[in-house]
Amino acid sequence: MSPRTTAVLAAVVLVVLAGWLYTRNLADVPPHVMHDEAQFALQAQSIAQGGRDLSGRFLPVFFTEPEFPAGRDPAIVYATAAILKVAPFGEASARYATALVGVLDVVVMFVLVRALCGSTPLGLMAAGMIAFTPVHFIRARLALSPMYSIPVILLWLWTLIEYEKKPTVPRGMLTGAWLGLGLYTYLACVIMMPLYLAASAMLLLRRHGLSSAAALIAGFAIAAVPMLIWYGAHPERVAQIVGSYREFSSAPEVSSVEGIRTRVSLFWSFFDPAFLFISGDSSLINSTRQAGFFPAAFAVLLPVGLYWIAKSRRPVFWVIGAGFVLSPLAAVASGAIEMNRLMFAIPFGVLVAAIGAAMMLGGRSAEQLAVLLLLASIPLQFARFHTDYSYRYRDSVGTWFGGNIRGAYVPVIAGEPLHGARPVLISERIPFARRYWRFYALASGRPDLIDHPVYFDGHPPDAPSGSKLVCGTGALDCQSIAAGAGWRKVLSSGDPGGPPSFDVFAREPLP
Repeated sequence: MSPRTTAVLAAVVLVVLAGWLYTRNLADVPPHVMHDEAQFALQAQSIAQGGRDLSGRFLPVFFTEPEFPAGRDPAIVYATAAILKVAPFGEASARYATALVGVLDVVVMFVLVRALCGSTPLGLMAAGMIAFTPVHFIRARLALSPMYSIPVILLWLWTLIEYEKKPTVPRGMLTGAWLGLGLYTYLACVIMMPLYLAASAMLLLRRHGLSSAAALIAGFAIAAVPMLIWYGAHPERVAQIVGSYREFSSAPEVSSVEGIRTRVSLFWSFFDPAFLFISGDSSLINSTRQAGFFPAAFAVLLPVGLYWIAKSRRPVFWVIGAGFVLSPLAAVASGAIEMNRLMFAIPFGVLVAAIGAAMMLGGRSAEQLAVLLLLASIPLQFARFHTDYSYRYRDSVGTWFGGNIRGAYVPVIAGEPLHGARPVLISERIPFARRYWRFYALASGRPDLIDHPVYFDGHPPDAPSGSKLVCGTGALDCQSIAAGAGWRKVLSSGDPGGPPSFDVFAREPLP
């Protein structure tokens, strides 16, 4: 069997295994759809139906919403819209495009490392590393935009490696174009992609001259044209982005001594071994707290990889090493170590660890044995993590995902007749109540009910017999309704082993 045939068969096996692993039970694990996931899905559904977003704009570059006027990232919306062209709207289909991006990462990592090291086994090793990285798996199962930056980074590095082998103008432009396309994947890429472009330009300028760097920059610029046009038409976007980050960040201004000290501390906090290799993020949206950001074996493989990168004379190795060390830069600039802005560490960290493993495999017999044991521990640790994620984690993190509002909304929607629907009253004190209602009305095949509810704040308005009312368990309005006459609780929605999150009441006939 030829090496090319072997590589193709290996890639097919990777796609099948990673696809099965990453797309199973997307509607149930995580247990509920977050409000950001719901909004991305609703924008995608609107685009899939008529090419217009929820504000009525035709194929926009960015998707504005009341909570974030600057506009959300387009890559996830258009990718999800493509899925919704062929799949029914719902929790699983909302997450499916992002899960496939996770699968794509696994395949591109295989291709990249095979090109970098000239070895199919090492490519398979690196593909397994990223597939079994806990945070990569968790975030691939959420319909959130930061995941979309990872395949762009991997494709950029792959084309950069191929350009080293055979410099051509089209390859140079494609290398830059990947970084330009990265600008549309996640907001923090506006910081990181130009840094990667500068690193690539210095590498090409040093090895291949000015024309190569010019081709790289031209590719980036061409890909960035739609964004530049959008910024020209919407100059307020920059101020909106800056204002939004200031609103949500409590860090001092970077221009002050305290601000600089805070950001240096934030930078080093990312490299905390407990965070990287033991417990992961404090938020249960991003971690089960039973595994680190990376597999525990990376505690050895990352330092070894960085050591060999420092000794290497291959410029692309230096780019990979610098990419890992600088990966928390966007998070530091924003003044908070948040997972969304740390996703850049995943591709670079896996590549650094893969380089460390490759070097140990080429060393003495003791090093080879040690690295084989480390590599064997990665799928074993992931199996334990995956079991925990699928059962204990699924049943215990409902409140982190907004509570079981599906369990309240869906029965109400199902009980409404096709004609002559009765009034539905919903408390405004339920976070993102309107967004979730729209999501589950569409998921239930009842678009006619999207604008049906009456939303109230405080005491509910009068309603005829048979009306339904939804409010948050424990909220003051819900308690007053439960204590008053005329309403009868018919349903409480919660998570397994936990307290109710939402209550549904029915209006009783007047005596």
